[in-house]
Amino acid sequence: MPKVNYIAYLDAGLKEDHWRHDWTTLGVLNNKNKKIQAKIIAKSTGIFAGNGFLKTSKQIALREGFVLSIKSQIKDGACFFPGKVLVTFSGNARFLLALERTLVNLLSYSSGIATQTNKLVIKVKKKWKSLKLHPSITPKILATRKNLPFYRSLALYAVQVGGGFPHRQNLEGGILIKENHIYSAGNIKKAISQAQKYNPKQLKIETEVKTMKDLRGALTLKPEIILLDNFSPRMVKKALIEIRKTNSHSLVEISGGLSEENILKYLMKGVNFLSVGALTHSVKSADFSLLVEN
Repeated sequence: MPKVNYIAYLDAGLKEDHWRHDWTTLGVLNNKNKKIQAKIIAKSTGIFAGNGFLKTSKQIALREGFVLSIKSQIKDGACFFPGKVLVTFSGNARFLLALERTLVNLLSYSSGIATQTNKLVIKVKKKWKSLKLHPSITPKILATRKNLPFYRSLALYAVQVGGGFPHRQNLEGGILIKENHIYSAGNIKKAISQAQKYNPKQLKIETEVKTMKDLRGALTLKPEIILLDNFSPRMVKKALIEIRKTNSHSLVEISGGLSEENILKYLMKGVNFLSVGALTHSVKSADFSLLVEN
């Protein structure tokens, strides 16, 4: 699991929100030490991710001189449904009201990613089982680097809570030769060959291919992973035959426009990874509300 700096996320959110100058709360509360009780309630169904924010919220409250009790009613990776109480709060009203939007936004974002990932993982496993293919080699759902700067560790943590895996956590996490690398090097053979010679960390080398011609060229150099980019299911079948024909031991990744609607079409023996950028670049946040109790 990637290490998530929860304090950095919450501090940045609170600072951006100018919480110390929350004129609404300061005006409404004539007692700066007033205590309230509140809870976060789910208004949608999904998989929860983000308990680290709760412990951190308490730490930040103490740092700022406020007392805030926070109790989670759910574990990361557990299912929630409309009406379920996820978190309960008791403590200083001023800080909790200032914290509300930043905390709920972050929990909704991470839980939305975990929810969508889990939905795809379950769908793929169920279909793979029905095809009576080997269960131990069910294709893995991968996230990509298509996420906002600063939020990567949180997004990839949520993907893993949902049952998926990161492709690379960052550029030093693997060698992935893509279209622009190939054009810059001159051709696919040069790109792979030069990467194989350099490779100071002895990382696995993966190369993207867009045509059968590129695939044949790549296979002569036996990269560890072949990424079939924007291949139709019919083209994938042809590519898998070509890979087997050359006795290549390359693993196979499918990428490019995979979605809930079409992902099952790519479940074939020989496909190892299904890369879905939409897990992080098109997030539908979970629906949560923080409500103060009367």
